[in-house]
Amino acid sequence: CSMWYLFVDQLRLAFFPASADFAVAIASCVVWVILVLELMGEIFIRPDGYKQMLITEKAYSPSVVRHINSFHLVMEILSLIFFVPEFLCLFTSNYTCSDRPGFSLLSASLNSVLGPSRNDAFFGRAFYAVIRLRIFGLVRHWKQMWISASIADPSLGRGKNTGRRNIIRGVIVPQTSRGKARGSAALSEMAKDNIIKDNSLKKKSNANINDEVDAIAAKKIKREAEKRKASEQKRQDKFLTNATNIGTALMLINSHRALLLVAAIVGLLPVFSTIQVNGGTNTLASSMTKQLQATNMIAPGSESSTCTFLEKSVLSWLAGTSGMKGTMGKRRTQTYVMYLQLLPVRCPFQGEDGVATSYFCTEEFRSTASMTKNERLDELCQVWGKTNSNTTITELANIASIRTGAIETYSESNINDETGAIFSVTARFNESSSVHLSNYSSFLLQFLLLIFVLSGLSVLRLDAGRLVLGPLRRMLKIVSLYAKNPLAKAPKKK
Repeated sequence: CSMWYLFVDQLRLAFFPASADFAVAIASCVVWVILVLELMGEIFIRPDGYKQMLITEKAYSPSVVRHINSFHLVMEILSLIFFVPEFLCLFTSNYTCSDRPGFSLLSASLNSVLGPSRNDAFFGRAFYAVIRLRIFGLVRHWKQMWISASIADPSLGRGKNTGRRNIIRGVIVPQTSRGKARGSAALSEMAKDNIIKDNSLKKKSNANINDEVDAIAAKKIKREAEKRKASEQKRQDKFLTNATNIGTALMLINSHRALLLVAAIVGLLPVFSTIQVNGGTNTLASSMTKQLQATNMIAPGSESSTCTFLEKSVLSWLAGTSGMKGTMGKRRTQTYVMYLQLLPVRCPFQGEDGVATSYFCTEEFRSTASMTKNERLDELCQVWGKTNSNTTITELANIASIRTGAIETYSESNINDETGAIFSVTARFNESSSVHLSNYSSFLLQFLLLIFVLSGLSVLRLDAGRLVLGPLRRMLKIVSLYAKNPLAKAPKKK
């Protein structure tokens, strides 16, 4: 569920067809409900007095740290809220799952790339910044995996054999069985001297006790030996527990700092780039629409020369935006300019409703020598030839088999000072490529962010075991040795 939640909306817009949007929305709704219930369960299973434990010496014990804290709770709730638009289309009739509501990833994709204003770019990139917070839930589960392993075996990650070759394996599984074997060996080394003494004492006692010694005295000696053994075992367990708490504290603090630092870099730096002109967005479509409107304004007449000039201008405009005059080196399957209307109608190429793209697919226009065998125009007419002034955006999207929300409409209108008529240009563009590229890039960034964070935390954890916990355990072993016998020889280095 966490992996679906982390990537699905970006994968949907980058790779899935529009026909899959409804099915993906249903699956996303189910995953979201599961994650919300899991988050609520994490809150309810926290022990009584959890907040008071955070200011005591138990704050970094594995049994306390494994519960969700306020840091993760706030970030995960925020990211879950921003995931709601992914399936909200299931509960409303105002739009479909392929539409573009204002608060959605599809809208953010176009706003961050196309703008056209700085504010549009800012809010679009801020939406992507919030998406990076989804990684917090996955990292929390990763930490709980390690902490559960630490509870089961406090000696896990003691620093021995924790080289860089174990990083990739350590990201996936905490190697509990191997760690448990090493932990058992550590306990055996720390208790070896005491166990040997206890065994010797038993043998000596059994050898010296004869039939005349009272049975009560023998039981007393046995109980004292067992008490010493239990006391030594408790002391050793305490040493390992204290070391485990230190390791848990290091892992918790490092994970919080790493998440904040990486999320700030990956999420906020693109937001800061909006200080550029127009927020650093691509304003090609809106600029081209304004340019064509200026041409429409300087040719207000219906004379033959004026109509020829306007028709050639429109053809040149379409050739520049859609590659109408050829395949442009590579066969293009998408129609960028999907609809173009110029008003008022005053020339033959405008047809009856001013939709020039429809006229360019008629036999009258295609019969000209330059357009008789034009493969690119054949592709464009698969969409253009089915449109008119009454064609809606939804119908246009169905004709082209794209998402309704990927169609961007630009309209410019002015009043002619001489005639008083309203001159306007309306163009609809297929921005599916912008949606694809922005979400494909976001998916790669999200995936690399996940790998980088988990690998980095694994490196930090292994280094903490090698540089901090390992020497600490060795020191505790020496302290335990001299506590039992101040005159004992120093242990040999292995």
